[in-house]
Amino acid sequence: MAWIRVGFAAGLASCFVYPALIFLPLPYAVSAALVAAWGPLLGLGSYGLGRLLQVERPSWLSQGGVLLNFAAGALVTAMLLVQIAIRHEPTAAVPRQIHWR
Repeated sequence: MAWIRVGFAAGLASCFVYPALIFLPLPYAVSAALVAAWGPLLGLGSYGLGRLLQVERPSWLSQGGVLLNFAAGALVTAMLLVQIAIRHEPTAAVPRQIHWR
């Protein structure tokens, strides 16, 4: 039952993190940290849901769903990190172009 509670809390947190990333104007470091936290939160939420679904009867389908949702969370997290890295404006200390010789 402990994993179900952890999964519920993580899933609920991921439901708040994703809209915050979309609708709030956050600094770059905060948005990168939230994106990096969103994937594991989704994974823990999926695991807790899988444990809840298997309380009465274990099923390989729910285990497969948990595994695939872990993979989806990892892929979406990687995609979002790349998107915020591309949109990030470099500071004055970082040159805009590197000329290779």
